[in-house]
Amino acid sequence: MTRSAADGRGPPRAAALALACLLVCAGCAGFGGAGDAGARTVNPALAETPTATPTRPTPTGGFPAGVSRDGVDVEALIDGHRAALTNGSGSWTVSLTRTVEGPEGVVERSAARVAVAGDRSLYTFERVRGDNRLASAHWSNASVSASRRVAGAAR
Repeated sequence: MTRSAADGRGPPRAAALALACLLVCAGCAGFGGAGDAGARTVNPALAETPTATPTRPTPTGGFPAGVSRDGVDVEALIDGHRAALTNGSGSWTVSLTRTVEGPEGVVERSAARVAVAGDRSLYTFERVRGDNRLASAHWSNASVSASRRVAGAAR
């Protein structure tokens, strides 16, 4: 069932939810906490990876829109986040590629992309593990959606 954008749960929210699930499932090794101080880095090159710097200054008071010392206004936070993502253009794209390597070479490769333009959204995902490939795509707008899933031998 496709919901209209007017009810607040249309394609942009679905795309945001898909993106959140994607990012959560993308590999969360960072949840170990302080007890991992002596943990070995799998890829030594990553030990020197620079961190991102904010492109916009933190709002006065040190909190983003919708967040204060008293709590979180969820709707204001979502609106502020959406405005930052779209930068006024109404469209945004997020891509993620992950490669897992073992002693014998590449074990798994996965790629995902979420693109939103107004009320249209496209979510694609592909995972190759050994000789097995799984790919899916979901497209939607305010009134129609289509999905495709392909599983089989890797290309």
